[in-house]
Amino acid sequence: LYPNPGTGIFHFRTDITSSQPFIMEVFNLNGQLVLNKNYGIQTGMFESSFDLSVQSPGIYQVRFISGEKVIHKKIILQ
Repeated sequence: LYPNPGTGIFHFRTDITSSQPFIMEVFNLNGQLVLNKNYGIQTGMFESSFDLSVQSPGIYQVRFISGEKVIHKKIILQ
């Protein structure tokens, strides 16, 4: 997940090992969902980006979900 910190556009790359829907959710510090993307069923190396430039600067929690696997990352929006 890069760049971190960033000014709005963030990129990520992941290797998805199961044929499950791949979902990304972004939450602000108040726990409010500010972005939700369902990328459908993905397998193998997957790359994408997302834009938080309309959000206020601060720390955000990014959650990646693929089947039973859930990964949490923090990003800083400047």
